[in-house]
This record gives sequence, structure tokens and C-alpha cells, in this order.
Amino acid sequence: MWSNGNRSMSSLEMKGEEIKTEARKSVGLSDLLACPFCGNDVDVEADEENEFPYFIECKRCYIRTDNYVIKNHLIERWNRRAS
Repeated sequence: MWSNGNRSMSSLEMKGEEIKTEARKSVGLSDLLACPFCGNDVDVEADEENEFPYFIECKRCYIRTDNYVIKNHLIERWNRRAS
């Protein structure tokens, strides 16, 4: 068991957190698929004033996704969509 003073974690929980952290690191911006409409590159943008700041937008046709709280979830969803 591991404890940070407020909460204890079993070794299994700690291993799960390590796996999640590594998965988050493995998703990079260079891994983004091209725009499904025009084939151009896309960017992850952030609107820091929004509760859900992250979205992906095409540099050419300006199609964009909904906003997400977690950037890595956004990238994973973008790359799973039908192209």
C-alpha cells in the first residue's frame, strides 16, 4: 500500500495509474490524422477561458471538433473517427 496522507493506493491501483500515464505520454500531436474532409493538417487548439478548452481545427477548411477537457482524449477520439 502507498499513501499520500489523504488516500491509500494498492500496488494494483498504482500500476493502473502508471499505465494511464504512459498511455497519455504516447499520444502526441504528430500522431494526428489529417482532416477527413480536405486531407490537410490539423492543430489542437486551446481556449483557456472555456471549461472545456481543447479542440481540433483544420488549417485549410476550418472544420473543428467539439471541445474537450483532456487533450489526450480529444486526440484519441479524433484518430478513431471514420475517415
